[in-house]
Amino acid sequence: MSGDRSTRRWSRLLAGAVIGALVLLASPALGQEPAEPDPITVDPPPGTIALTFDDGPFEELTPLILEILARYDIKATFFISTYRLPHNEHLIHQILAAGHSVQSHGNLHVRLPNRTRDEILGDLQLSLDLIMAAGAPRPTCFRPPYGATNEDVLSVAAELDLEVVLWTVASLDTVHQEPDGIITSTLTIAAAGDVVLMHDHWASAHEIALPIIIETLLEQGVGFGPICVPVPGRPGGIAPSVARILDLIR
Repeated sequence: MSGDRSTRRWSRLLAGAVIGALVLLASPALGQEPAEPDPITVDPPPGTIALTFDDGPFEELTPLILEILARYDIKATFFISTYRLPHNEHLIHQILAAGHSVQSHGNLHVRLPNRTRDEILGDLQLSLDLIMAAGAPRPTCFRPPYGATNEDVLSVAAELDLEVVLWTVASLDTVHQEPDGIITSTLTIAAAGDVVLMHDHWASAHEIALPIIIETLLEQGVGFGPICVPVPGRPGGIAPSVARILDLIR
């Protein structure tokens, strides 16, 4: 088990090195003063686990997750599939009001390595615009749908100043779709420092599974904290064309 966790840690370090190299390639030419990068908090705070929820928000399901998290005063991170916006903007407001982190899961939930670089750039930029249009701070992190990446995905993320965030523990809620399997898949592996992958749309199973997972880890002395905490004053803005479209939709 310790060997598996060590392998995961090295994988995360390697991923960070790859992204760092891409950022360097995108740096200003020699002689130009580079801009000071904004800090991005990716790892959960020491002694904690980060619960992350993908693919939402869902009208009836996301509030169930929020209620459970509020019951234990736990902050989590929501990776938003923005094709569900803007009609679900009120759920973004609820997520933010509860103190959670809102980040990008892209716009269309597709395997981005199968798309051209321009398509990837368009998808990610639109997701940022829609999230900010919903009233959230500009995301600092991006989780690719299905965790699928390639050189183009990583370079576009670096161009948009986004950290690519995957996970170290999969709850396998999309596989099990029932509480016992989710509980076992999570608690068999999860420990302080882990990032746990979950999904809003299996909230009915999480009504049972999530409290058990939280209470078990709390009894073990593990806390919970969000990742990709928004940075105050981080620059951002909505593209004028997107703003006009949103005005027509609303």
